[in-house]
Parts: sequence; structure tokens; C-alpha cells
Amino acid sequence: MVVSSENNSPRGAGRSARQQVRDDLVMATNSSSIVSKRSVERIYYPDEPHFFRFFVKKFQRRAPLINRGYHLRMHIIDVAVRRFLQRPSQRKKVIVNLGCGSDVLPWQCLTRYPDHCHHAKFVDIDFPDLMTKKSRIVQETPELISPLSGIKATAERHVLFQSDEYAQIGCDLRDLASIERSLSALVSFPDSEFLFVAEVSITYMETEAADGVIRWASSLGQAEFCLLEQIVPDGPDHPFAKTMLRHFEKLKTPLKSVSTYPDLEAQHNRFYGLGWAYADVESLWQAWSNNQWLSPEERRKLDRIEPFDEWEEFALFASHYCIVTAKTDAACSSSTGFSRTASLNYMVPAVSAFTQFSKFEGSRGQRRFGATMAFKDELGQRVIANTFGLGTSSRPRSYDLYSQAVVLRNIEGYHPGPPSRMCHAVTSLGSHGNLLSGGRTSPTTALRDCWLFTKGTHSWTRLEDLPIPLYRHVMTRLGRSNMALLIGGKTGSSSIFGGCLLYRPGSGWVECKMVGSEYQPTFGAALVGFSEVNVNSDDDPSNGTHVRFRGILAGGLLEDGTVAKQVLRWNVLLPTEDGHPIITFESLLKQVTIHKAIHSKMDFNAKNFVYVTVPFGDFMQSVSEGNKMYLRALSEDQPAERPANLKTDFPQLADDFQLPEELSLVTENVFSSVLRISGSVNMWLHYDVMANVYCQVVGSKRLILFPPSDVTHLSFAPGSSSSSVDVFSELESSSISLAQTHPHEATLNPGDILFLPPLWPHTATPLTDLGVAVNIFFRSLESGYSSGRDVYGNRDLAGYEKGRQDVARIANAFSKIPPEMRGFYITRLADELKQKSVE
Repeated sequence: MVVSSENNSPRGAGRSARQQVRDDLVMATNSSSIVSKRSVERIYYPDEPHFFRFFVKKFQRRAPLINRGYHLRMHIIDVAVRRFLQRPSQRKKVIVNLGCGSDVLPWQCLTRYPDHCHHAKFVDIDFPDLMTKKSRIVQETPELISPLSGIKATAERHVLFQSDEYAQIGCDLRDLASIERSLSALVSFPDSEFLFVAEVSITYMETEAADGVIRWASSLGQAEFCLLEQIVPDGPDHPFAKTMLRHFEKLKTPLKSVSTYPDLEAQHNRFYGLGWAYADVESLWQAWSNNQWLSPEERRKLDRIEPFDEWEEFALFASHYCIVTAKTDAACSSSTGFSRTASLNYMVPAVSAFTQFSKFEGSRGQRRFGATMAFKDELGQRVIANTFGLGTSSRPRSYDLYSQAVVLRNIEGYHPGPPSRMCHAVTSLGSHGNLLSGGRTSPTTALRDCWLFTKGTHSWTRLEDLPIPLYRHVMTRLGRSNMALLIGGKTGSSSIFGGCLLYRPGSGWVECKMVGSEYQPTFGAALVGFSEVNVNSDDDPSNGTHVRFRGILAGGLLEDGTVAKQVLRWNVLLPTEDGHPIITFESLLKQVTIHKAIHSKMDFNAKNFVYVTVPFGDFMQSVSEGNKMYLRALSEDQPAERPANLKTDFPQLADDFQLPEELSLVTENVFSSVLRISGSVNMWLHYDVMANVYCQVVGSKRLILFPPSDVTHLSFAPGSSSSSVDVFSELESSSISLAQTHPHEATLNPGDILFLPPLWPHTATPLTDLGVAVNIFFRSLESGYSSGRDVYGNRDLAGYEKGRQDVARIANAFSKIPPEMRGFYITRLADELKQKSVE
């Protein structure tokens, strides 16, 4: 059956000529977008049916940067929809694409996830003119119409096409009443759960109207929203942001939302304020590095499909887009919400240093991916040269020279020198000259030639080649020597050099022997060297005197294109006699000892977890991805001797945490301040002897507490402050084991503080993948605490510890008496002791 839509939505109905022109310009953005998506479809998905080809008359291969950016956009939307489809539900799944344009999401999902689409319906909504054209193409194309069943006509004016799996609504997104009426003609709201997708669509609307769409979607019951649109995190004057905004203004389709919602936090607050119970917000750059969106193998695969080396531009592009996934039911969410954990990822001790920058008033060259070197001209004036690189349209075989001299002489004619290149490395070898190594012409064509620039004559000399072609490697001088250290780099578009090389004049390049496993191969890192030191035979197991060079290696990109979190101190041990130099790496990142759990329900008594020590950054990455890990911070200097103190253990975080004045009693009697970071694990049932306040910072958590009088019903072993009772499972199953208890429940969200009185058994389960909290223990008694060492604040009172010793002695006094008599007297003593407790 072919559904006619000719008379359903007359062009321009209810719109002025000016509005029609603006709407036509917005619709025109679809034409450019689908050409780019068609390019991605053909290049990155060769083994799938191609559906964009029916909407794009002529294939145009886009540049690698555009392909990579659009692939990321399409992949993120695909993952969001796939998660929605795969989550178990008794309701019908409805995916509503707001401002869909010519997107082919329904057919892609029906092809990729057929088993999860049986009870799903896809609904496309956009301007009537655009949807009328799309409807005609769908009905006239066998590849698009054949997967659809139950095609039928409808009396609803704005419904242009309807089938069991797919429907089209032609309606202005500002007309929410008509959209809701049309949607209700297609699905039953009470029996459905919705996913609304808005990929760079509602941002063209006036902000009030766009907010109206988001608010309306939250009112339809159980719903999710996936928003992908532009942001300006560093303000509209940032060069990339300025160019992006100017581009859309030139098209006369300005981005309306970025001024009101310029960054991630603003978008997060936007959804909370418009009726959504939970919102997870990331930039596309964060999503690119998040294994929940793309696996390392998926990222590596892209480089094998299409050579790519425009990482700086890609990072800028992706940082200016956000992805919001919001839910009306916070309990269904497993994400972290707007994460303020960026400052937690890199815990490197830092000191303040005064720096001052002034604008360079001279002419500036337009050159990227070059490498700088310094020398003096014929008049002895210091000159900085930015060599080779990428100009406005080509790789120039020239330099940009910078100097404070009034007259700057050109050195262009002084060298035949190296051919043009980019992404090479240059380092000074002191009076010996400047060493240039490697580089590339294209991402697949790395160079291995090396050159020495003699500072006095301004001439180039060809040196020994690198053992392998390299680009985006890093290089530094070793101390005051005429040697250089080279680390990392790319050997091609999809491969990284995992070793280290040392250059020595006259001997060329030699590979260093690497010791230890701290180093992860990178490209584009930062490398700096310090002065050398002598090492005698007493410091080294081998005989003879050695020279050791030191420095720092930081950052860079890993093979899968994500930022390396490593900050390493390196040491090069150089024998005075010939031989392979040795290089060692030591992490400068803060190390933390964590609980790594086997199951989501940790049990202290069963010890179903192990203690492991990992870099803090690695832990944060793992726990944010939902891994079963838990950090209960200990004292940085003396973990077995002193209680945790946030100010000394995590000074970079301490300034961001402050208790309100109303809790001055806590701050005046503080015993310890503990950073707690949890993944998808439950904290076992336990009680604390000291009073404490639990301050939720990131994520949400559910706690169950019991009054101290319930302790005899919770299976605490004598002398133990931890129980193996799985409270959450017992309560959910209505088990009689907790029938005599009096549980209290609390749900903590960011900013909430819960007072935990002494001796109240409690347990906790996460409501989000990542939870960050600060737990402040304080002394609420003037005396009576255990006199021994207590770094956790849960050692039982001194009276109890002494009483247990007395109990043992009393029991021993009756050891030779028959059991019946022993039980008689011990029971009487127990009753007497119990009476004393209430006197």
C-alpha cells in the first residue's frame, strides 16, 4: 500500500514568508549533513547496507577530519539507541527523532539490531516540506519500504506515513500540541517508553521553543532524551568557537542555544530544570575516550580504515559538542550525571610558578605542525625559527623567523637542507647544533632522515637515518651532552613506535633497553630533560662508572587515540663504554590502594575482593566505566599510623570541599576526613564507633540504616563491626531474617549530607556508576574511646574491649562445671549485666 500525503501538510501553512525563509534555510543544513553522513557510511561501514545513498544523489568523499567527526556523532547516537533498545522492558519502545532530516536511523537499527526491534517503533519528525519529500523517497525505494510491514493510511493530518515499525510526522517542532496528537495516534503513551533523539536540530530553534520541546518530552511518562548539539565551553571568543558560530551565521542559521547553555554544566542544569530526574552530560571529546561509547578496538579500527592525523582539530571539534542522555526515572540510570571529576583524574603534585605573556607585535606566520629551533644570526642576535610544517595550503620548505632585532636577515639561501615535512622533531645539542629527525608528508608516509643544523654557518648536514620512519615523536637533549633521547611517535597511520632511541654523534642511533612496565607507548607527548648525574659502582650492580640522565615524560595520545594519563620520571643510564643504554620509567601519578571486587556485593568477612595499588588516574577511568572498585582513602604518609586527612592526602581537592557553618561541631572535633570513591559495588553492612557525616559529592547512593538495638538481629560476630548479611537482597525478598529489625532508608544525591550516629549499622548501594563522597568522622564523646591505634574510627570503645577480656575470664572460671550449671549461672550473669545497662 502506498500512502498519499499530498494534501496532508500544505507548504507554509500558518507561517509568514519570513518564517518560511528561515525554516527553508534550516532545512538546507540537512543537505550538507547527509552528504557527510553518506561519506561516513560508504567508508566506515562497507559491510552494511547503505541507506543514505537513496537521499544523496552523488557521493562526495569528505576530508578525513569531517569523516571522523561525523562518524563520532553517528556512533554516539547509535550507541544511545542500542542501549535503549536492549534494556529489558514490558513496554513498547518508541524512538522519536526530533528534526530528523533525511537521517536513516530506523533502517540502520532494523539491520543491526533486528532482535531488539520487534517491539519497537521509530518515529521521524521534521518540517512538513522535508518529511513529504522523505516520505516519497521511502515509498518509492524498495530497499527502504521492504523492511516495513503493516503499512496503512491514517486520518491524522500530520502523520504522513505509518507502518508497524516506522512512522513519519510532518510538523513544526514548535507545534507541540499537534505533535502530541499525532504521536498519540501512533502509540499508547501509558504502554510505551520513549527515547527522544535531537542531533543538532533543536539548537536552530529559539531557546524558549527548544526548552519547550525538552520539557514536553519529560511529561510523557517514562522517557529518555539524547541531545547532541554545539557548545562553547571556553566562550564565544575562542578561535574555534568564533569560527563555528560565524559559519552558521553565514548560512543564516545561527545556533540559538549556545549563548544560554554554553557548557556542560549549563546543559546539565537545563535538563534538571526542565523536568528530567537525571542527566548525564559529556563533551564528544570525553565520549571519544569513554569505553562505554567506543571500545579501544573500535577506535583503533578507524585508523586502519582511513588514515588520520588531525588530532588537534578533532579534539577542538569534539570539545565543542555535547552529548546529553537524560531520564525521567533516575532509578533506571546507571550513569554518573554531570561529572565534576575532571580535576580528580590527574593527581600530580604541583607548585605555583609566576608566568607572564605579552603579545608579539610583529608579523606572524601561518604555519602549523612545524618545529622550532634557536640560533644566532650573523650579528649575534638571537633568532627563533619555526621550521617546515603545514602552511595555509601546502608544506612549505621554509622557516618563519622571529627576533627582537629591528632588522632580521633571511637565511633562506644558506641551505639546501631537508625537504619539506611536518610533525617532525628538533632539539638543541648545544654548540654541536640543532638535531632534526623524522616527520611525515602524509599520515601513511613517515620519514626517517635526520639532519644537523650548524648554528655558526646556518647550514644543514645529513646524519644517520632513524632505524624506522617516525613522526609525532618527542626528542630532548641529554643534560649538557651532545646526545639526544627520542621516545615514541607514529610509524604509520595506525601504528606506534613502542621504544626509545638514543642519538650519539658519530655513532648514530641506538635503541635503549627499557626496564619496567610503567611506560605506555604514545605519540605527541611532552618530553623534558634535566642535568646529568654520575653513578658509581656502589649505586649500580654492574662495575664501572655510569652517567645518568633524568627527565619527565607526560601526556600524548595512545594507540587508540585517547589521551595518555601517564606522567613519568625517566632515567637513562649510560655506560662509559659501548653498550646499550638503559632507560627506566617511574610514575609520578598518585598511587592509591583500592578494593577490587569480584562481585557487586562486597563482603568484608568473606574477603571477596582484593587490595590492589593503581595510579589514581587509572582508577578513576576504570571506576567511571562501571568497574567493581572501591576506594577508601588512607593517610598519604603513614596509612597504618594516622587517620586519613583530605587536606594532606588530596590537597588538590581539599579546597573544593567545605562543610557548612551549621556543622561547626563536626569541624571542631574532627578525627578524620576520608575520600570515598565507589564503582558498581555495595558497601558491606557495618557500624562505626565514631559519629560521622557522609557528604555526597558526585553520583547518587542508597543507604539502609538500623538502630543500635537491632544489632543482635544482624549477625555481627563477637568483636566484629562488620556483618555478611546482604541487606538489600533480604529486604527485596521480604526475608523473615530481618523481620525483627527497624530499617531506615536514605537516598543521597550530590550536595546531600547524612548524619550517621555512633553504632548505627548501615550499608550502601550505588545508584550511579560513579560515586564520590567525603566522610568526616568526629569525636562525640569526651572519653571512652579505645586507647590503641585507630586509623579507621571504628575500633570499639575501650570498655567493650576490656569487657570482652573479662567475659573470657568469666567463661573460663566455669569451664570445669557441667554444661547445665554453667549455662544457668552465665545466663544469670548476663541478665545482671543487662540490668546494669539501663540503671
